[in-house]
Amino acid sequence: MMVSSAADVAGIASYSADVDPGLIAIIQATEAGQPGPQLINILVGTWLVQGRPVSSKSYVDTTRDSLFNSVWNSPDGRRFRGSDAEKREAVLDVIQPAVGVIEQSAAAPATVLHMVDVMVAASSGPSLHPPVFRVKASSVDAWWINDFEVKQPKGGGSIGVGFSF
Repeated sequence: MMVSSAADVAGIASYSADVDPGLIAIIQATEAGQPGPQLINILVGTWLVQGRPVSSKSYVDTTRDSLFNSVWNSPDGRRFRGSDAEKREAVLDVIQPAVGVIEQSAAAPATVLHMVDVMVAASSGPSLHPPVFRVKASSVDAWWINDFEVKQPKGGGSIGVGFSF
């Protein structure tokens, strides 16, 4: 959603009464193309998400590029017989339905944080690295823009049991 007028800003504020005003300010600045944080960390439930805030237009563009590259480099894409221009046209035809839905969702009147260069991590297990991420601002439990340090707990505690006969 592009924030282009005072009415848009007021609309976001009233729509998002349960969202941290600082997060709304970041979303508004990003949509308006104004300077803002280059990295944001958010907690969504048990997930830590880290990424660079971008406008809804950048979100759509990055999604389109990622889908394009995925199809272009897929086994079917590699087997395509024809010129690069023909292959490009074929790939664009394949991804257009998905991109059309993404364009509509990005234009919907909701307070949404769009991010690129994303890392998503749970409290355990591997991290995910999707090219783009979209989350309703009202789903964000906590956020910060400064770095952080991961500390491993000391010890580890073990129990030894012995039997003697």
